[in-house]
Amino acid sequence: MNWVTLLSALLATIAAGTASVAMGVEYARSRRPHAACWTISLALFALASALLAIGEVIGWSPWLFRMYYMVGAVLVVPWMTLGAVWLFGPIKLARVGVWLTIGLSVAVVVVAVLSNPRVPTDSLPELKDALESARMARGLAMLANAGGTPVAIFLLLRAASTYRRKKVLPNKASGAIIISIGIAAAAVGGMLAVAVSVIYLAPSLAVGAVLMLAGFRRWNQTPHINAELAGVPT
Repeated sequence: MNWVTLLSALLATIAAGTASVAMGVEYARSRRPHAACWTISLALFALASALLAIGEVIGWSPWLFRMYYMVGAVLVVPWMTLGAVWLFGPIKLARVGVWLTIGLSVAVVVVAVLSNPRVPTDSLPELKDALESARMARGLAMLANAGGTPVAIFLLLRAASTYRRKKVLPNKASGAIIISIGIAAAAVGGMLAVAVSVIYLAPSLAVGAVLMLAGFRRWNQTPHINAELAGVPT
């Protein structure tokens, strides 16, 4: 058992789970599509982190690794990106994105059943070795992250720039920036885990989850002005 991995995974589970609950409350209040998408993404983040912690405690198996990788490496980013598109992008694109994301989620289930990664039972496997025999899973992860991560970060930073330029909603401007940094931290850690060593994975997830929790808490703070008059999304 790697204690750094275990403690980092537990921290990521708590942070992402807390952020998911907060966004779920926001969705219950507003019924806005972006809040629903972000709630799902953060819940998947928390689930993946919990699976990572479970694997460290009870040992790894091909089934457990498949579930962890499909949920964490593939599904988190598309749902996060879809939320950003609903809020900041064209509505027509967001509607198409719903079906694409649902289709990807179904494909993940199929790939999880069909893939057969090489997984040792005593520790989290090196991703590049485990995925050598699960190329469909690796391909889905590359597609989801390479396509989704830059889009989500771009839309969030563009929104932050708009809020700052119009001098409205400072909570959402700073929240969007913090969320973007959290997404980037998790993404960079994932790339290092594949390219260098899996030891970078859990700490980067913890850092990303804590930053996203801080960002979403800031985002959800009640604004003190009518932002609709300024023509910016809320």
